[in-house]
Amino acid sequence: MPRSDTTRSTVLDRALATSRTIAMTGPLASLDADRIRERLAPALTPTSRLTVVPDPASKTWAHDVSPIPISVRPDLAELSPGEILTRLRNAPVPAGRPEYLLCGSWLVLEHSHGIGDGRVSLEQFAGLAGRDEAAMAANLERSLPANSAWHAARRYLLRNPGRLREIARLRAANAGGAPAGPTRSLSGWRTTRHVVATSMPADRARALRAAVADSGMKASSAAVTVALWRAAVTAQGVAIDDRTQVLFDCRRYLDPTHAADHGNLAVGIPIRFPDGATPPEVGDRIRAVAGSGWPAAILASAELRGLLPKSGAGIEPEASDDVQVPDRLRLSVSDMGRIDMFDDVDWDPTAPSHHLYASLEPDGPDAATTFVSEIGGVRSLTTTFYRAFIDPALIEAAQQHLCDDPVSLFERLLTRS
Repeated sequence: MPRSDTTRSTVLDRALATSRTIAMTGPLASLDADRIRERLAPALTPTSRLTVVPDPASKTWAHDVSPIPISVRPDLAELSPGEILTRLRNAPVPAGRPEYLLCGSWLVLEHSHGIGDGRVSLEQFAGLAGRDEAAMAANLERSLPANSAWHAARRYLLRNPGRLREIARLRAANAGGAPAGPTRSLSGWRTTRHVVATSMPADRARALRAAVADSGMKASSAAVTVALWRAAVTAQGVAIDDRTQVLFDCRRYLDPTHAADHGNLAVGIPIRFPDGATPPEVGDRIRAVAGSGWPAAILASAELRGLLPKSGAGIEPEASDDVQVPDRLRLSVSDMGRIDMFDDVDWDPTAPSHHLYASLEPDGPDAATTFVSEIGGVRSLTTTFYRAFIDPALIEAAQQHLCDDPVSLFERLLTRS
């Protein structure tokens, strides 16, 4: 195994090293293993994020520059995206070096989350499936500085110490309370991972944007997604936790020169929302968290704990196969918005729409992670969860309702406000 150079891992890298990210895009015009292999080879350099070997127990990661196999999977070619992701998510393989699978007209990428957050997958898809892959190799050598967490905290927080008081206030307002209400006992839940992938047609997405604009509400796409997804799940009679985890990209706290750097610099923060929260209510709370710098403080404090001897910072103990959890679903949402770098992808022109789906590992048996992206006006939703906790039919119904008739969900929220 040819190895060269090393990279200093962050606490977040190590915490995510054993977590698997599986993403897929398509339908594509033509997928050829030799073409993918040829485009990938220049990116397997001693300083590329693609070649790091994740190790949750080491602060220094080696680079493996040997070729990565490309697998053609005709057995998956005729399955739906959700079925493909479910099959792969339940495959008994450890998170490690990237794997590339050609499933009919779908290109699938699977890798350790320790290699990087969603930007790594986007960069690869754009380069491997695009008409011009020239920038991919150089771009994947742009790693975030090892001291990114400290830099973000210094730049955004230490220069504005008043923000520390706001962080303290927000932490108290969104703190998790002592477990209350009914609980459920689960066993053997690890083998019940399930993925639902659904798309919102472009005309429905346009209608939703028009309805939001006509209401006079000011809300970001992410705020609308969180509000409507909570409403869609609740409409199926599912009890949800009053906190929903929202993903924050902490590159916003760095100097703009690092905006395109690769690595892990996104953190999820559970934010408390009232029942039937409207998009503006959701958006106000998301903006308050982002504006305070709380996400940057989380990264910096994790790095600080990592400096303590034998602290084990960043490495969470694995949950037991026999657990007791509150009888309410914990939602997590990551909305990537419109994927601009996919404008050059060689899509199948006969397909009615094109998509990016991604299965992100839930952080427990009672959790469900939803990934959202937009390509060509079509919004694609992927939710990963455990069948041991919730019936897939309920998630499917909620996601289908959101995608088929988002305006009705939005109008229902208006009547509650």
